[in-house]
Amino acid sequence: MGFFSNNPRGGIMDVIRCDEQQYLIWKWRPHGAQLNANRRENSIRYGSPLRVKEGSVAVFLYSNQDGLTKDVIVGPADTIVDTNNMPILASIVGMAYNGGSPFQAEVYFINLAETVQTKFAVTYFTVYDSIHEEFGVPVAVRGSIDFNILDYESFIAKHRLDNFTLEDLQAQIRDSVTEFFKSVVSNAPQYYDIPVIQIERKITEIKTDNIERLRSKLSEDYGIYLRDINIAAIDIDKNSEEYRELKGITKDIKTDLIKAQGEADVKDIKGGQKLRFWTKAAETFVDIKEDAYARRKKTQREYRDEYEAEQAGRIGAAGAKIIQSFRKKDKGGSYNGGEGAPPPIPVVKYHVVLYGQPAGPFEVDSLRKMVDEGTIKENSLVWTQGMSEWAEAGTIELFQDLFSRNNQGPNFPPPIPKV
Repeated sequence: MGFFSNNPRGGIMDVIRCDEQQYLIWKWRPHGAQLNANRRENSIRYGSPLRVKEGSVAVFLYSNQDGLTKDVIVGPADTIVDTNNMPILASIVGMAYNGGSPFQAEVYFINLAETVQTKFAVTYFTVYDSIHEEFGVPVAVRGSIDFNILDYESFIAKHRLDNFTLEDLQAQIRDSVTEFFKSVVSNAPQYYDIPVIQIERKITEIKTDNIERLRSKLSEDYGIYLRDINIAAIDIDKNSEEYRELKGITKDIKTDLIKAQGEADVKDIKGGQKLRFWTKAAETFVDIKEDAYARRKKTQREYRDEYEAEQAGRIGAAGAKIIQSFRKKDKGGSYNGGEGAPPPIPVVKYHVVLYGQPAGPFEVDSLRKMVDEGTIKENSLVWTQGMSEWAEAGTIELFQDLFSRNNQGPNFPPPIPKV
């Protein structure tokens, strides 16, 4: 059976039901009634059995002086046609028939569970590039939509069931969907900021970004619910002259970009190598200084007794006592690192931005050398602990002294360091 059937048998006598397996809208007729033959086609006896399957609704349409009115029975239902479950019938039939005479009504079954697929195709139309707006290429769109009837009240209000055909509905929907996607794809290069020759890559985004808009449109225009969109392809006419011209232009631009990027990468590599050299040199210098200091302190600890004995021989017994007293104090923690000892002299270290990357920290000796060689300039960014943000070296007092010394030549003595 098709989606819309005119089976003249309809059901068994006056049992009002739908036995179709696949349908969207189906009209019921009494047994033996012929299509458009006589009024018996719509004659229903009061008290006839009514059966509505789950996922379907039965719609009774009556003609009266006000036009068409309806009663709706939502499945699942297994009842009889009477005024208790059909309020409109009560006002039309009343008690005049007393269960005997038939009344006129058209009965339609609407399948709420049936999903209908409709294919659409947008033939080649011109889409213009987002950058080179003077170039347009032919583009076509193919796909399909799946829909069903979710709000039967809205669907009935928008369609005359007596002359409904699924083919007509699909044709109207197809035209509407075609115009919708023609507009969407035409604006896609500007919307997604991509060249028109790359529009095929945006199929998923075009579907995701527009399904709710199309769903709202089809619900408002046709009373149907859009379940899904399938965009099978967005085709570009690659044999067209317009495509070849645009492809040539974008190819030249891409080549220039690759060349420029390659030159930039080489510059970054050289800068990075120089940065790593200075960082390694600074780290090595710090390691040497720290290693020399550690070895000196270790030597002092290991030969402390011999040193004190030698000094005691030079300064006599009184001097030896003084040394011993200092040694005791040292062990007690008063003179060497204890509470009474002065804090260590602070070592100033600065981080420096070299070739766009932070390096360091460097001590004053390293910074002086880098200023002398021109690696650090007055507009170079520097930072040390306590600063809230990076600052230009020329604004820092320490670097001002270094730049001043550099400008006056190597024979100019350095400034006295501030403790």
